[in-house]
Amino acid sequence: MEEPEIPCEDPNSIDWATLPANVLDIILENIVSLFDYIRFGSVCKSWLSVADHHKKSRINNYCFRKQLPLLLVPTKDGSEQFRSLYNAADTTRKMHDFQLHIPINKRCCGSSHGWLSFVEKDLSITLFNPFTQAFIRLPIFDDQFPEGYDIECELNIQMHPYDVFKLILSADPTLYPDDFTVVIINSSYLKIDYLKFGDEKWKKIEYPHRAFCMDIIWHKGLVYAVNLLSDSSRYYTEIVCFNVDSPQLKVVLTADKIQTNRKGRKYFELQNYIVESSNGNLMIVQRFMEEDEEVECSYLTKNFKVFKLVQSVDDEQKPQVAGCRLHSPSM
Repeated sequence: MEEPEIPCEDPNSIDWATLPANVLDIILENIVSLFDYIRFGSVCKSWLSVADHHKKSRINNYCFRKQLPLLLVPTKDGSEQFRSLYNAADTTRKMHDFQLHIPINKRCCGSSHGWLSFVEKDLSITLFNPFTQAFIRLPIFDDQFPEGYDIECELNIQMHPYDVFKLILSADPTLYPDDFTVVIINSSYLKIDYLKFGDEKWKKIEYPHRAFCMDIIWHKGLVYAVNLLSDSSRYYTEIVCFNVDSPQLKVVLTADKIQTNRKGRKYFELQNYIVESSNGNLMIVQRFMEEDEEVECSYLTKNFKVFKLVQSVDDEQKPQVAGCRLHSPSM
């Protein structure tokens, strides 16, 4: 006996605006692309309302962490006040037509949670959201070189007169306007300063030994930093972490675990980065460079080494390192 054929309902006759909120939540939980998320909210007012309500949970969603960052690039007409978005993950349309107004023509020292950070000449920092055009002014930070420090001589890199190597935020100020912390690598001495929103002065993280901070990241409520130590023959990579509520550095990977022979002091030949993979693992990326003999003050990337931090069975507080080498001759 043949089953009766169920007629398909015409999609044009369905009132999509009346779909139950729990069904829309399921759809949102499985959207990875930011652009698909924006398209979802543009369907109708009821869908936009669900998308807005879903924002905070999306921040902690696994699919959201798989979204590759978008690059802010110059527009085709070379505008000084507008930028375009470049999506490296989109194989069909990498450049997007709409433009973002970027009114600040200062040095950008990074982005975090969708906010750009700019350093002013008076050593104040401005956070700017290119989508909402919102500004947040932060207090002036201390840019004085501590006595006895000569980073340019130590690492053979040229420091900017006013600079922040990197800035990260603990949370999106749009979602948590009164509850976020700013952490920077102060280029004066390559150490960490931090500021809880509402405070008037930056606080410094005291290092118990001589080390230079190369990169920082928030990971599971803690700030992790990758430090570079060196002597006449080797570079040493060290990983430390701290909680801004009780800011005392804790070494989680000692410097003897990753050692690199140094070839000389003509140029800065090693850069360390600490990143989080799409599945939540902490990775150390070492970038090896050499001086470009044809272009002055320019460096060529030779290759990379990538290490994954794994938790030790014996001591949960001491992650161990498992490494693999990735060679990039084309870079």
